[in-house]
Amino acid sequence: MTLLALNLTAALRHCVVNAIHRSQALMDRLLQATHRALVLKGESDREPRQHLIADSLRLLEQHRPALIEAYPETLLGQFAARQTEATGWAAPDPDGPVQFLMLVKERTESSDIRQSVLRDTQTELAELDALVSAAQGLPDVQSGHNPLRPGNYVRALQQALEDTGVSTQVRQIWMQQMSEFLGVLLAQEYRDASHDLYAQGVQPLDYTVLAAPLQSAERERERERERE
Repeated sequence: MTLLALNLTAALRHCVVNAIHRSQALMDRLLQATHRALVLKGESDREPRQHLIADSLRLLEQHRPALIEAYPETLLGQFAARQTEATGWAAPDPDGPVQFLMLVKERTESSDIRQSVLRDTQTELAELDALVSAAQGLPDVQSGHNPLRPGNYVRALQQALEDTGVSTQVRQIWMQQMSEFLGVLLAQEYRDASHDLYAQGVQPLDYTVLAAPLQSAERERERERERE
């Protein structure tokens, strides 16, 4: 491995470590925003699920410290497991169709959340993808190889929520609210990560060789979604 490649690898490692360290603050801000949204939702006279909303709010506060503490490790697990692999469908449970239907529903919800996050982070993610691909020594921008891609953050969030042991109904209410704020928070995270890479001397790959930046990035992310 050349000295340049070693420097690029070290720069990417530094960026990822910083992202892991910042993820506690990201989770904290996400929980604060979700708390405010649930308070407003519970105060609405038109909300038919006020008791469930109240339970969701109480449980959110109860599990808040554990979620903040656990998220970095959960996120790191996603980074490590999916850094270079394309995610595919998990095999259905042979014991019966119920588990498989639940899996389909969870994956559909996850896909919807990723779509929402992609809309909110399009510009920032395009720049970060170009920087990460350069740091990995790739010949062109390949967003599926970016360990900081939205799917990893979403899956880590879902895993952290599931690990609390709360009911599926409560998790769905949490995630519905969180999906409204996660993209905005990740946009800032991606700006910070790009700044880290620039500071380490990484220069982004040139999208213009293939297509306009956002068009090229969206094309690559569409291929990633098809693989998922």
